[in-house]
Amino acid sequence: MRITVLFNPKKITISYTMYPFWMSKFKKEFLFTTDLEWVKKSDKNKKLLLIGWFSGQDHEGLHKQLLEFLSNKYEVISFMDDNDGTESHYLDLLGYFKVYYKKQVFLNKDNYLLDFYGNRIFTDYYRQKFGINEEPLPKKLPKVINSDYLKKIKVSWNLAFGQYPVLKHRHYIAKFLFKMTKGEWMDNCFSRNPIFGQIPSPGLLKCQARFGYKGYRESIGYQRKLFLEKVSGNPQFLSGRIPFREYNKEIKEVGAILSPFGWGEICYRDFEAILNGAILVKPNMDHVETWPNVYLTNQTYLPVEWDGSNIGNQVETLFDNSSFMNELRVNAWETLKNSYFKMDEKIMVILEDFKQ
Repeated sequence: MRITVLFNPKKITISYTMYPFWMSKFKKEFLFTTDLEWVKKSDKNKKLLLIGWFSGQDHEGLHKQLLEFLSNKYEVISFMDDNDGTESHYLDLLGYFKVYYKKQVFLNKDNYLLDFYGNRIFTDYYRQKFGINEEPLPKKLPKVINSDYLKKIKVSWNLAFGQYPVLKHRHYIAKFLFKMTKGEWMDNCFSRNPIFGQIPSPGLLKCQARFGYKGYRESIGYQRKLFLEKVSGNPQFLSGRIPFREYNKEIKEVGAILSPFGWGEICYRDFEAILNGAILVKPNMDHVETWPNVYLTNQTYLPVEWDGSNIGNQVETLFDNSSFMNELRVNAWETLKNSYFKMDEKIMVILEDFKQ
């Protein structure tokens, strides 16, 4: 019998998290659906993998009720959390799952036992460093019932896999195609491997910093606002809004891309940088465990302090050292390139986890 995969057809899930499944030679080991009622009433399989579920789909207080029902129906349930950050919104549900997959986790899992201001480790930092005061604060995240359950957390894969460049309409095409084919033709919706040929070699010694901070909660958007203030007036940086088409043209030309945290640490811009041969400049990522790991300090990316104090100096030093630039970009490119050939290994791990 196959493993039923019940996934949330939101953009990140269907176009990025699900990408390794769509491309896998093991795809027929799974039965894909977005229909919870079908799962509850008609599915005959005995193993269930929930992907991106609960996010905007299940009212507060009903998560456990649903999982109690599913636990009585299925022999094994695992969960893949593709929410934005290292934090977790579902630690109180760990007891229901055999494995809890997540695209990025705390390197120190004891962090999951702590409360952070604004529910993120970096928002807590800005509270302590700059005294930001956000009102209203979001509700605290649930805590794990048994700390031994933290052993269930495994790294899956991050936003490395999916459609690049990011195309606004691709999500809707993917949703329509899945609805029509139930996953059979999803591999025709995406590029099989965006990394081929020689690594691009952009010639413009500028660092693109075209991002905003409005639309985020105050504590989350604070880093972006702070970084924009740090680079304002610095001729090494390109900031401000430009049309989407110009943006995609520019990222193919610049030598570096500054990619701050968004709702979570890992962003589309990280991989846009690497795929275009630019240096990824990013707030230090030493607290994160993820795969593929393109966040090796001074090996695959250029780290900057969370307070933005060294952004200018880091980029100036980078542009003065062409050999270091080439080392960073090649290492990141090769790391990402090699990971595309290892996607099936990750799918095999999931299959083996269900068998054990």
